[in-house]
Amino acid sequence: MTKFLWLSANQFGYELLDEAIRIKDSSVEVQGVITLDQERTKTKMHDGIPQERWNNFGVPVFPIDRIEHEGRDLIERLKPDYVLMVGWRQIVPNEVLSLPEQGVLGLHPTKLPRGRGPAPIINQILDGTRNTAVTLMYVNEVTDGGDILYQATYEIDENDHASEVYEKVIGAGRQLMKICLPRIAKGLFSRIPQNESQATVYQPLKGANHLQREGNLVTLNRRIRAVSRPYNGAHFSEDNHKLTIWRAKLEDKFAEGGISLQQDTLEEMYDKFNKGQGYISQANQTLRFEEVDFT
Repeated sequence: MTKFLWLSANQFGYELLDEAIRIKDSSVEVQGVITLDQERTKTKMHDGIPQERWNNFGVPVFPIDRIEHEGRDLIERLKPDYVLMVGWRQIVPNEVLSLPEQGVLGLHPTKLPRGRGPAPIINQILDGTRNTAVTLMYVNEVTDGGDILYQATYEIDENDHASEVYEKVIGAGRQLMKICLPRIAKGLFSRIPQNESQATVYQPLKGANHLQREGNLVTLNRRIRAVSRPYNGAHFSEDNHKLTIWRAKLEDKFAEGGISLQQDTLEEMYDKFNKGQGYISQANQTLRFEEVDFT
């Protein structure tokens, strides 16, 4: 029997643990889950899971503050074959990576080696990625740079918002769990080194939530979709007011009237939205706002 210890603090990890628990294979044992102690930790997750929900699976739950302290001690004591890390924002030091007998496995929702680094769902929407994958890999000292075990593909449609992409990531991740965990437990996987010449790395996002009145509708639409729920939303700001655009849809046609980004105040934009004129047209395209908040 191969022992897997979960390391997660978000919805993605929760959903994949649910799938792992459902696997009826005597070679797979889920030892428990290490998660964040929400009363003590300073690490915050946009898509975090209430600590008590991890108890739904009937496996031991170990809430911690920091992986390099309590987490290290737990892994040393439990002696898992693998730690499976999914949805964990703290850096895991090499001394912790070396503790599990067979290593630490991680999941990343891009088709590695492309798209390493932070905010992968947001960044893929921003750069217009269409065909992508959830990658299962070994975790090493290079961020998202370890050997690949498997990739489960999914597509990002041109009007998908972050929540819809997230659901696709979960679906691909569940498929990956069903296929991979029993095979890993039986030693049936080969490790495929990443091609460094094809690697791309996303940089930390700055100002992704702020919408500008200049630019084309494709860029504006991508920014709205990228940081919509479960994230904080994209907004125009002016005179201590914010107009947050939660959902929008880009159409390949021109519509008369609507919002003028150059002339309308935020209050006027919100008023037009409530009157059914919450759209912007440029050339042969129209961006329709479908859900907004004015504060």
